Amino acid sequence: MLTSLYFDLGGPGLAPGDPMIVGGFAWVAAGSIMVGSPKKIETYDDLSAWWGYGNREYEEFDFLGPNIVSTRTAVADAFAPGGKLGGPDYGAASANEGIRDLYGPLPAVSNTVHVRLELDQDLGSLLSIIDPQNHVPYVEFGSNYAFIKDMPPLQSQVPEPMTLTGMLIGAGALAGYLRRRGRTGA
Repeated sequence: MLTSLYFDLGGPGLAPGDPMIVGGFAWVAAGSIMVGSPKKIETYDDLSAWWGYGNREYEEFDFLGPNIVSTRTAVADAFAPGGKLGGPDYGAASANEGIRDLYGPLPAVSNTVHVRLELDQDLGSLLSIIDPQNHVPYVEFGSNYAFIKDMPPLQSQVPEPMTLTGMLIGAGALAGYLRRRGRTGA
């Protein structure tokens, strides 16, 4: 289950003048459904209490970019006051029907969670996210430090392809939104 996305909006690392995430919100994308717990989630439900953001240097994992979107309270502040960040809860899970039962009692969004970020400054470009001299974007599955980057994976357990594909599509949508936002100066 996808729980975090690490990237670098400036940088490399947290340098003075780099863009910082200062807020945002998360919601259930159209067509997504609830898996795991019998609780119901519907399209456009607000998940801002279960998703959050952070800007920090990682001494223990120095390969991680300093900007993060996550469900984990250890590295993020909730988008909504009184946030309930709790690791995998309400993370993004695979839409593959054959593995939905694997989530057990954990509530999860099957398919897509949309995240909109508020930054402390306009972005002129998203090129820092893919700059070869910068931190490579990573995704985290669960809350046990299972990190994945483009290639090769850092651990022996590789997530099922639909989950990784869904995450990469979500990251592309986020990058597209930030690019449009930077061009319009919104």
